[in-house]
Amino acid sequence: MNGADRKDIGVLRENLENFGIGTNQEQVDDASFDERRHAGEYDMMPDRSSANGVVPLWGLDLVPRWLQSIAHFELEAEIPMPVGDPDGADGTKTINVEEHINQWQVTDDSEYHRELMWWWNQTVPQMEAMFQPDAGAYNAANWTLDAPEGIIDGTEDALYLIPKMEDATMEYTGP
Repeated sequence: MNGADRKDIGVLRENLENFGIGTNQEQVDDASFDERRHAGEYDMMPDRSSANGVVPLWGLDLVPRWLQSIAHFELEAEIPMPVGDPDGADGTKTINVEEHINQWQVTDDSEYHRELMWWWNQTVPQMEAMFQPDAGAYNAANWTLDAPEGIIDGTEDALYLIPKMEDATMEYTGP
């Protein structure tokens, strides 16, 4: 998760700076990183989990276990209601995050997801930003790819691999 030369961290840093948030990236050894992570001694860190979409983000092993262990939040929480009103004109609702995730996945009721996102926005000191260009198809007329031929013309997923490669680039040249 440490990586001063990683393209995805550079994109995150640039997005934050464009938003007006100054950044200072530190490179530390793995032991120091793990110690800081578990102690909550960081302002921001990348999440290299496999959460590559709305549903995988809320895996039972991800939020209530891994994320809770580093963000140090309580699994039982009071959220202001209704959703979207931080002042809670209708009072608060007590939810158990793990049970809410489970109910959403079992019932597919989007209200659970809405309330989880509301809890997330009220509780977790984290923003949900994703840098994982992985597409099933793209219009090659609008892109310039510079990578080994096996990636560009092979069976590999170029849009997934190129951003992760040190000596490869992709540039949108469309309208």
